[in-house]
Amino acid sequence: MEEIQKDLVGARLDHVQEYLHKIFSKRVVVIDGAMGTSIQQALKQGVGQEVCENKEFCRENLDMMNITNPEVIQKIHTDFIEAGSDIICTNTFNSQKISQQKYGMEDKVFEMNFQGAKIAREVADELSAPDKWILVAGSIGPTTINLSLQAEDSDIKFEDIKQAYKEQIDGLVQGGCNVILFETIVDLKNFEAGYEAFKEYFTEHSLEKPPLFVSGTPIIDGK
Repeated sequence: MEEIQKDLVGARLDHVQEYLHKIFSKRVVVIDGAMGTSIQQALKQGVGQEVCENKEFCRENLDMMNITNPEVIQKIHTDFIEAGSDIICTNTFNSQKISQQKYGMEDKVFEMNFQGAKIAREVADELSAPDKWILVAGSIGPTTINLSLQAEDSDIKFEDIKQAYKEQIDGLVQGGCNVILFETIVDLKNFEAGYEAFKEYFTEHSLEKPPLFVSGTPIIDGK
């Protein structure tokens, strides 16, 4: 795990939090745009032939393109950086077992995350400059489940969500992310599971926690 830690906050990025504090205090920090929309544009041009039995489902499963069409994802990251992004997000919004059950791709979860982070990190390292680092945020979506709305006898529990997030974090970290980003949170119980997974993962592997970003719109009543 020491090698993972070195890759996560290596020689150039060993002060990621310090760097973020510095740039946040000086200027607006730009995060990239919509990955899904960009991929859909590529699909219209005929790329993205996912490899699974259900072709219709797989063409919806955009995270699989980390494996099947990495050059497309690489170009999207490059375009966003050249447009001025300071932070690029991995193409891994749905790369956990809960969401991948729909496509029968649960066994590809680690690879989706690892490859998604690796692609982004390689582009970021190539296009970073001494005075402008490009950071990679590992994108983690809310899953297809809202824990606050689940019935008590539901098959999917808090622990299931937590373990799914922990597996996703593992792939993102090993792939080289600098930041972990929980995106589009609408259910605080889901984020609670994600935050527990985040803390447990880095404690269990004796790794320093990277910066944690969260975007979301919690329901007014607190759920």
